[in-house]
Amino acid sequence: MAAPLDAADDFTKLQDGIQQSELHIYALKAEFQGQATANSQQQEQEQPPESADLANPAAIEQETLTQKDFFSKLKFKYIEHAAKDKFLKHILSEEPPPISSEDNTALDNENTAAKAQLKSAKVALEDQYARIRTEADGAAVRHARIKADADEAAQLARKIADMKLEIARLRAAHPPEERLTIPEAESLFETQNSTIETLDADLVALNARVASTETALAASTAELDGLVPARVKAEAEAAEAVRGSERGKETMARLCAWYTSALKLQMALFGISGISAVSENELRIAYAPPGARAYTLSMVFNPATRRLANARVVEPGMPDIQEIVELAVNANDVPRLVRDVGVMMRRGNSALGTGGHPGVNGLGA
Repeated sequence: MAAPLDAADDFTKLQDGIQQSELHIYALKAEFQGQATANSQQQEQEQPPESADLANPAAIEQETLTQKDFFSKLKFKYIEHAAKDKFLKHILSEEPPPISSEDNTALDNENTAAKAQLKSAKVALEDQYARIRTEADGAAVRHARIKADADEAAQLARKIADMKLEIARLRAAHPPEERLTIPEAESLFETQNSTIETLDADLVALNARVASTETALAASTAELDGLVPARVKAEAEAAEAVRGSERGKETMARLCAWYTSALKLQMALFGISGISAVSENELRIAYAPPGARAYTLSMVFNPATRRLANARVVEPGMPDIQEIVELAVNANDVPRLVRDVGVMMRRGNSALGTGGHPGVNGLGA
């Protein structure tokens, strides 16, 4: 690891030195790029950048390719100018320098040695590039691992800080005198465990009850479904009964109206103007016969035996009906009493006095 670090330091120093020194090659580079841009439309559209982003490997590689191309063309231009200069010197000089085969051989040897040196330098440069790429991959892996470790460490540090705050809060909320001891905690755990077991048993029992309830509910539902037709039939019968009751009410209303009319007719035929119950055992019938004096017959009944007990005419100055009442009470014959009293009221007291009791009996017969 020491050699790559030393090489990196040397490269940094070299780069700083190049940036601090004013080299004529930078001006030539700008001039060459300007000429290339003017002569090539493609280079007009994709002009290489003046400076590379050293943090981007792709940009560094592109910058390196551009510089290599520039130096290759610069080298060709230099060789071309040097050859022209030598050629002009040979032509224009009065005594051209002699050129021998030894000179050509020596020059060829120098070129061969320079080419070999250049080739070895290129090989070394490629090796250096390969090492840099390898180191870059390893550095990227190490950087990712270190970054992940740093993120994890930061996260753990935050968690530790949060835990410290939580511990401080718990310590503040629970003073030492209020904290549970180990035996107390074990006893509390056993109590809670026993409670949980009891609750589990209750839960099992409740589940069994739920299952039995569901079964009973299903049976009740099936039974209820079987009772639906009977319910429909009962509802139909109830509706028919309601309709029959309504018809019965209508019939009863008609009968009541008929009986009321018949009662009114009968009362008109017998000259009855009104009927009233004075007490629980006294009934009064008011008569208004045509061509006779109106009177009111009061009849008293025995509450226990419901037999006729007594009778009298309420209005004063009426004929004496005591004998008729006694006969009717003895026979418990209310219609005879009403008929005899009516006959007496139509005939008057004179008829009763002349005829005596046999006349009354004759009426009764």
